[in-house]
Amino acid sequence: MAMRYQKATVLWTYHREKPGLYEPSVEQLEAWDDELAEFYDSKLDQEMLAADIPVTKATRSQIVALAEVSNGGGSARIRVRNACRFYANTVNLI
Repeated sequence: MAMRYQKATVLWTYHREKPGLYEPSVEQLEAWDDELAEFYDSKLDQEMLAADIPVTKATRSQIVALAEVSNGGGSARIRVRNACRFYANTVNLI
């Protein structure tokens, strides 16, 4: 199965969610990729386009990674919007 997000995003966010698990299986990582997609995908492209962020696998992965650490009270839309705002305001700084 092809992952929806880049490997680094899946690994980093999985480890953040389950910091004590050091030997995840391929199936666990694929399931995590599915969980991320289920939570974020319905909001992701729309918010990225609204923020003038090109929609690619790489940028979608970066926004999901940022959304995982963004404030938003559990709401995917708010977390993605905050991630997009941060990305758009910082992508050219470094």
